[in-house]
Amino acid sequence: MPIVDPVITDVFPSDPKGPQLLIDPEADPASVYTLALTGAAPLPANGTPLPTALEDVQIDATPQGLTFRFAEGSVLEVGQTYTIRVNLSFRPGLDAATEVVNTTGISGERPWDSCSGTLVGNECTTTAKVTVLRSGALQGTKFVRAVDTELGVLDTRATGCTPDADLFYRGGCVPVTKPGGDEI
Repeated sequence: MPIVDPVITDVFPSDPKGPQLLIDPEADPASVYTLALTGAAPLPANGTPLPTALEDVQIDATPQGLTFRFAEGSVLEVGQTYTIRVNLSFRPGLDAATEVVNTTGISGERPWDSCSGTLVGNECTTTAKVTVLRSGALQGTKFVRAVDTELGVLDTRATGCTPDADLFYRGGCVPVTKPGGDEI
């Protein structure tokens, strides 16, 4: 049976310090999520195929995880595979050798006939385990500001540039300096 009106969740694992995974803050916002649908629908199809364009998906992102919702009548047909890729990173400071267990799930408009993962209510879930390398989870970010701000800021990602409280900009936002000018 196809999955009609699917809702897909990704619950980030947490410890007492908070979520162990986060959306990569250095990722280009246009490529944080990628969607792919493979496999043919039967004739006639049981509904609208799952979208591969981000603007056709409602994504609810919180520090605890992600929820993907689709237009009413969307269907994942038998034999199809829907792949969602998300640029995630470990929380900075996560201890080396930490096992992080990420849980994803999918539910639909009717109960499952079977679930090869774990059935939690009407959601079929599965887990994936990754381990932080012994080198630890490191993340570096460069913040820059121009001494003379007259020439403004170049937005290399076209996502808008907002400085922090000390007027420093982070990746993707480059202060423009005059020839011989200084950045700090």
